[in-house]
Amino acid sequence: MRTQRLQRLYGRRIGLVGAGGGGAAFASDPEVSAITADGWRITYDAPPSEFDPVGDPKYVAVKRGSGYSAAGVSASLSENIEIMKRTRLTDPNENTLTIAQASIRNFIYDNDTVYDDAGAEDGVTNNSTRLYPKPIAMWLNHDRDVADAASYTVRMVVFHAHGRLGKPVAGVRFTATDAGVGSVSVDVNAPVTHTFTGSGLSACVYEGSLDFSSLADGDLCTIDAVIYPWVGNAFTVSTDADTYPSPNLCVLKVFNNYQGTAAPIYAYVDGVGAGTPTASTTEATALANPFADDAAALAAIETLDGTDVDRGVVKFMAGTHLLQNTNARTVTDRPPIYTRDPAAAKSAVNLQNRQTVQNHMLDMLKVYDVTVQRGDSAFAYQWANGGASASDMDHMIIFEDVDFDLNGFSAQTPTLAQVGRLFQVNCTGDNIGQHNIFLSSSACAILMWGCSGSCAAPAIQTYGAVGCTNWNTGSIVGITDDNTVTTPAKTGMVWAFNKLNRSDNDGGLADFGGYTVGDRGLAWVGNVVEGYGGAFTQMLLRVSADTDNSPVQNLVMQMNTVVGQRCNLLYNESGDIDKSCYEVGTLTRTTNTKGDVHASQPYDGNWAVRFQVGKAGVVSLRGDEGGRSVYSPLSWLGEVAPLYGGTGSTGTPIDPGFAADRSNDGSPNTGNGDYAPTPANLASYQIPGALIPISVDLEGNAIAVDGTAIPGGIQQ
Repeated sequence: MRTQRLQRLYGRRIGLVGAGGGGAAFASDPEVSAITADGWRITYDAPPSEFDPVGDPKYVAVKRGSGYSAAGVSASLSENIEIMKRTRLTDPNENTLTIAQASIRNFIYDNDTVYDDAGAEDGVTNNSTRLYPKPIAMWLNHDRDVADAASYTVRMVVFHAHGRLGKPVAGVRFTATDAGVGSVSVDVNAPVTHTFTGSGLSACVYEGSLDFSSLADGDLCTIDAVIYPWVGNAFTVSTDADTYPSPNLCVLKVFNNYQGTAAPIYAYVDGVGAGTPTASTTEATALANPFADDAAALAAIETLDGTDVDRGVVKFMAGTHLLQNTNARTVTDRPPIYTRDPAAAKSAVNLQNRQTVQNHMLDMLKVYDVTVQRGDSAFAYQWANGGASASDMDHMIIFEDVDFDLNGFSAQTPTLAQVGRLFQVNCTGDNIGQHNIFLSSSACAILMWGCSGSCAAPAIQTYGAVGCTNWNTGSIVGITDDNTVTTPAKTGMVWAFNKLNRSDNDGGLADFGGYTVGDRGLAWVGNVVEGYGGAFTQMLLRVSADTDNSPVQNLVMQMNTVVGQRCNLLYNESGDIDKSCYEVGTLTRTTNTKGDVHASQPYDGNWAVRFQVGKAGVVSLRGDEGGRSVYSPLSWLGEVAPLYGGTGSTGTPIDPGFAADRSNDGSPNTGNGDYAPTPANLASYQIPGALIPISVDLEGNAIAVDGTAIPGGIQQ
């Protein structure tokens, strides 16, 4: 009954102005007179002893000053935001309430309009200085790809603090431009479900097809995107994100070859090179005259082209091939491709790359649809090219549809040196050390999607991961930030739709230690993470906690499951550090946000988190790690229960009805559990459609927008 009442109330009090939404009276409670500068506290002139946002809800009526209903279509969202709880004084006076202040469920921004009880625009003073949150996005196309047909498909995952109705944002406009400023665009107003071939996991993706036939053939084209959020300002990648090239979000470069003018130059490699090895635009000719190794093949390709090896397609025949020093060859616009002879099975074509010198590879290379093996341990580097510093992000390696094989050896440390950017796309197999970098001077920034097996183990220099899983491998490296490595600072990281676990106790799983989350944000969305094995006692998710004083501004956490260990989030233990987040649909073992009372300090920098601002549907199965199952100044859960959320306790945990809990809280705690819940077990925490931020979970299940969706990374 509680959930149904909340659904009815919420369904009537949110909508798009002029778009038929919001049936309830659009007016603030008459005692609301002002919004404070932080955007989440209000002045309430004659407050009751306490507020009851479920049984007797009171509201602040807001019209958002900026937003969209589709790509490029301006609209203003109107909301009646719940008044949650009276605020208090800081430690040591935490048991004393303020005279006329209360918290609200979500932020009010500097450009919003607040209405009084009569529906007048100037009746409530908006003193908020909080700016609209920015979208957080990641391409699911690698840089320097080739458009070899008239239509080129571009994909992007996008997340935002105000995702709703299963759509992270209202729309995305993709635009491709050639060197002569010819331009084509496509608007995408709804996400699709994309399933990755390497991991089998799915993601909520904005996908569009761009018509490259109207752009100049043979040009290196630029793909830009404008993201239109439901609430806030349009975000243009070329001007609002990073400067190209960057492992953070920036424009894409795609070589337009839809007419085939830049015909591929083929060279086959058999490891022998007998006869008259030949590179040719006629594949049959190249097949009949293979080279001994890749260095000879690339030299012939460059000679035939007369300029560079961009057009090169090197195909390896069955066997084990030791890659040679190729750094003398020139790459200009697009990486040549190393792939297999179609007559040979993927498992039969094994590439090994090992050298005693660091600068031995092409500046750009794509390795596709082969097995990459670990070589013997006598060599210092496995994969290295000429990138010397953070400025060399134009250097890159792309592993796509690659199966990694340890080949009987242990993982190499290091394997990577001065790679620049490393893309891993739909890769499988072992962790041969392809995430391990050589020294702090070895620029290497990793982006990965659709990967599985031990090769999907995240690493210290991973800038984004989508749809990856290390399930059933037991291999994991903690996600941390390393400020000593000469790569660009991580900005706007995306970790989404991943299925990861850890059993060793060498560190946490997702540990964003020392990472400042600024206005470009951090997205932790749609993930399922598991701690198991009994010995694992570290946190599974840590952001700016445990003496970490890093500010946090635009942290977006949506529809995640965290089992077997704790979440430590946004502590304020020393100094008045501004920390806030947007969190919807989290299902976690324990939630911990320590504040002023724990630290015995008069700081309220993280109080927005503790008062559940920007939160909904957050469920802590076992309370907090200190054994508390109530919300209070002393509790690490926070001051008040989040709407559509709640907590169990250590003695009486909430039972989600997981199909197979094999975490530290399950039996057996052997890992690789099945965390599909029983929906009826979580019926008390159903989330209204107006708050559902994504369309599918990582198993491809649709997330309902009819008020029956439940918290967590898996719906059923």
